[in-house]
Amino acid sequence: MSKLIYNILIAIAIIAVIGSLIVSCDAAGTTSINIDAADAQQTLDIQDSLVVTHPRIDWEDCSGKMNDHPCNFTLMDQYGNNWRLYDHVDEIIVLDFSTIWCGVCQHAAMSSEQYQDIYADKGVIWVTILLENYYGQQPTLADIQEWAMVFGIEDAVVLAGHIGLLDPTSQKGWYISSLPLILVIDRNMVTTYRLDGYNALQIREWVDDMLTIE
Repeated sequence: MSKLIYNILIAIAIIAVIGSLIVSCDAAGTTSINIDAADAQQTLDIQDSLVVTHPRIDWEDCSGKMNDHPCNFTLMDQYGNNWRLYDHVDEIIVLDFSTIWCGVCQHAAMSSEQYQDIYADKGVIWVTILLENYYGQQPTLADIQEWAMVFGIEDAVVLAGHIGLLDPTSQKGWYISSLPLILVIDRNMVTTYRLDGYNALQIREWVDDMLTIE
């Protein structure tokens, strides 16, 4: 074999080796990129799993009785939005069952916005559920909006209720002996106080006591 041919073969062999090294580096680079992409996706998955959302709470054991979880409900508020009771766990709720035709209920309504203003920064909300309109019928959105307008209610909540919320056995709803019925529900969504009728000072004392305990 001539020296020239020998040198050519050596050159070809060297080129082949260098080429294989380049291909290997490219493959390694590609693998590295794929790993980086996988790592990035894994990081995104971890971040998604770390997003904290308030769990949707439901109590199957509930009733209209004292010292029990009230049963959940969703009703329309004066702004046309759905208002769900269990979405307000961690708040103190003054729940006012009234009717539009009830004179004492109207008297209570005069104070609801004032209560809301006093306690708003303390996590206390006043919620009025109107069970009937002037004609003993289920209130409409127009009915509860008129109620809110007449009594200057903006931040307190007014809901269009119905008599289906009531239950003389208190197994799943509330027994009402007089109007309004005022319930005070604590931050653990437990009915803590009940008032048949209206006494502004008593309600204020109960709420203040609950805040003092905290």
